[in-house]
Amino acid sequence: MQMQNSSSSENSAKNSGQLIRLKLEDIKPGRYQPRKKIADSHVNELADSMGDVGLNEPIVVTASPSDAGRFELVSGEYRWRAAAKLGWATIEVYLTSETDRVVAIAAITANGGLPLDPIEEAEAFARLHDEFQMTHAQIAKSCGKGGNRAYVSKAIRMLKLPTIIRDWIAEKKLFPTHAQIFLEFGHLDIIEIARRCVEFDWSTQKLKEELAVRAGTADTGRRDSKTVDWMELE
Repeated sequence: MQMQNSSSSENSAKNSGQLIRLKLEDIKPGRYQPRKKIADSHVNELADSMGDVGLNEPIVVTASPSDAGRFELVSGEYRWRAAAKLGWATIEVYLTSETDRVVAIAAITANGGLPLDPIEEAEAFARLHDEFQMTHAQIAKSCGKGGNRAYVSKAIRMLKLPTIIRDWIAEKKLFPTHAQIFLEFGHLDIIEIARRCVEFDWSTQKLKEELAVRAGTADTGRRDSKTVDWMELE
């Protein structure tokens, strides 16, 4: 297929669904990119590989709706950054004209090679729910979770936790299984307990035991009534 340059909305429409070449400077991160942190080490690894063998797979972009002549990444931000590190002026892209909803879903599923952290994934799910009115079951099916709506519901519910606890989950100092336990004991001062959980590397069983003790014998095993049915989130 013949490669060509494109920098206008007219050419964008004409070339939609094709492989073309674009200037790196005409491409910018996508609105629906769920990843908040870019790992420089992965950019360097990709740059080393691309410097030796070139680009194995084109990146995917869509025309920017707010910036004429520019394009937003759908997938391939690491490859785009690696190309910039190598000093490439242009890069091969697949230009898509899919809807925002499809682009938002693709931005999640395209991160399979370097998985999102649990909070990035949860925020991406929440955006699909809030912006595109997708149900948790639809999100699970579209994002490769096998239709497991409970997985999506539990992920989104983690966003109710205090910011510092979400940060520890993103950094993998705590895990989503810890998060679900904290949510069951939201009536306690969970930040201090979470701090000790991180410091002493508590298992989920140890965390349950500590929370039950702090809640009092009458509250042992108690769950907040709002968390009994994960499906209520929809």
